[in-house]
Amino acid sequence: MKFKSKKDKNIIGILLVLPAVGTILSSILLKINLASSLILLFLCYILSCFIIIAIISTKYILEEDRLIISSMGIKKCILYDDIVQVNEQNKFLTIEAPSIPQVCIITNNKSIVKISPANREQFISLLNKKRNAIVPRTILNS
Repeated sequence: MKFKSKKDKNIIGILLVLPAVGTILSSILLKINLASSLILLFLCYILSCFIIIAIISTKYILEEDRLIISSMGIKKCILYDDIVQVNEQNKFLTIEAPSIPQVCIITNNKSIVKISPANREQFISLLNKKRNAIVPRTILNS
């Protein structure tokens, strides 16, 4: 089942406004000429657009035996067997988790993955069901 990421409109707005503000301030403070300021503004907007596209394209796919986090064609797979803990969290933003209400997944090797599915409660519920369904099969195969 696919889940889209929850997008915080404030973050996207900041990413659109921040390059202009930063370029204007740096032009005034560093006394850069107009051409250099425009080049700097263009580069900042390219970076902002890259981040916005990454945020918009992020989705989470719950398959039979793994969670796939996909952003801009790059996929990260986490096997349900490797998941130790799933928590709700309200902390730092990442590309995979572009909003403050997040799901924090802790794996066997102590790595922490933060994501922010649009429907957090449904995602956690379905993830836990799939994890619980896979554990008995793993024990039986041992």
